[in-house]
Amino acid sequence: SASDITSITIPDTVRMFECSTLDGTASLTELILPRDLIIIKNGSLTNMPLIETLTVPASVSVVNGAFSDLPKMKSITFEGVCPVFVKDSYYGMFANLPAHCVIYVPDDQIDAYKAAFADREDVLARIQPSGKNAAQIDWTAPESDFDFDASTGTITAYNGTAGRIAIPATIGGVPVKTIGKQAFLQRYSLCYVTIPEGVE
Repeated sequence: SASDITSITIPDTVRMFECSTLDGTASLTELILPRDLIIIKNGSLTNMPLIETLTVPASVSVVNGAFSDLPKMKSITFEGVCPVFVKDSYYGMFANLPAHCVIYVPDDQIDAYKAAFADREDVLARIQPSGKNAAQIDWTAPESDFDFDASTGTITAYNGTAGRIAIPATIGGVPVKTIGKQAFLQRYSLCYVTIPEGVE
C-alpha cells in the first residue's frame, strides 16, 4: 500500500507472491515482474490505479485471484503456457478492468486460456493472440539433485533449490517408481512439483 513508489523491478530470485502483494500501490506506473516467478497468490497485483501495462513471465504456473481493480490497464501479456487459474470467492480474477483492456496470450495457447475462463464472458472477450507462441521452459530437475535407491526405484531425498521441478521419469536409466517418506522435507523454496507417469 505504498503511495509514493512509481517504479518497481522485482529481482528474479523471487518465486512467489504471497497474498495481497503490491495491493494498493497507488503511485506505481511501472512494474517488472521477476523472470522466475511461479505462484501469484490471491489479492496480488490488484488495486494499482496507475498501471497501464503488465507482462507476466512464462514461469508463472499458478494464479489465484489477481489482476483486478486496475482502472488504467491497457494490456496484460502472458508469455507462457496457460497457468492454473484458481478461482477465489473473495478476490476476483481480472475483475473491474476498463473496457479497452486486452489480455494477450501466446498464439498456441489461446484455446487453453479460453478454456480456463469458459464461464467468464467478460474475460473471453478480452483474450487476444500476442503474435508469439509460448516460451517453453524445461522444468525437469537434474538427476544429480536426487538421492535415489535404484534397487527399488525410490527417490529418498531432493537436494535441489529450484522453485518448480518436474521429477525425471528415470534416474540413471532406472524408472522412478516411488517417492520416499520425507523425500521433500524442508525444501522451502519448492512451490510446484510435477510427478511423472509410472510413479506408484
